[in-house]
Amino acid sequence: MNRMSFIVVVAERASGSNVAVHKAVMIARHFGAHIELFTCEDEHGIAYAAGAAADAARASRLAESRRFLEALRGSVSARDVTLSIQAACAPTVSAGICRHVRIVKPSLVIKSFTDAGVQPAPLPSITDLNLIRACSAPLLLTYGRSWSPSPKICALLAAESKLARGDAAELMAAAEHLAEGCHGELEVLREGQGEEALARHVAKQRIDVIVVAAHDRALTDTFAGAVGCDVLIVPPPAPSAGVLRGVASVVANSVHGQN
Repeated sequence: MNRMSFIVVVAERASGSNVAVHKAVMIARHFGAHIELFTCEDEHGIAYAAGAAADAARASRLAESRRFLEALRGSVSARDVTLSIQAACAPTVSAGICRHVRIVKPSLVIKSFTDAGVQPAPLPSITDLNLIRACSAPLLLTYGRSWSPSPKICALLAAESKLARGDAAELMAAAEHLAEGCHGELEVLREGQGEEALARHVAKQRIDVIVVAAHDRALTDTFAGAVGCDVLIVPPPAPSAGVLRGVASVVANSVHGQN
């Protein structure tokens, strides 16, 4: 995780965006970070329009989104934190969020967990699942519950045979950075006890946030809802410039060899 300097909050009208904003403010105060409130409208209603009609429909939706974001920003009482707004339209909400994250490269993305199921086994929404799999920045899915003054952070590592060394290092770096910045406590667990046992551990130890790797098989479709606390999903490290040059060289040599 890069130094926590820029946080994007995904704001949705249909979910509790206020809780995600409040969590972002708390974290931003610890790190001195800037917050951007971002919302994305899907273009389903615009898909069948064309030309000027499509442009007008898109402009109208963006204007409505900005009014929503301005109202959300106005509801935040945090003069010590800077907040900006940004709105976009995309074919799907998750695609728009992922595209925006790739462009602005935030230190952290925060989104309210959207319960698409029923208790006692809530399910993440389709947008949540898509972000878990594709978001290129660390993603914090939050229930909005307040963290303790010294938050308890649990780094969940997969079995060594299932988690690459670089991924484990990235996960631990993110967990340590969050714990240090928030003056929290960090513990490390190895995967293996199952979701129910993990949920019991979270409740007994009053864990505030679990940190997991994005492609960890422990992160099943029900995991984010089953553990009962905030979840920080850490993507794999981006390839270095040297690795990218190496891949490009291999491809180029392969193409040359076929000619």
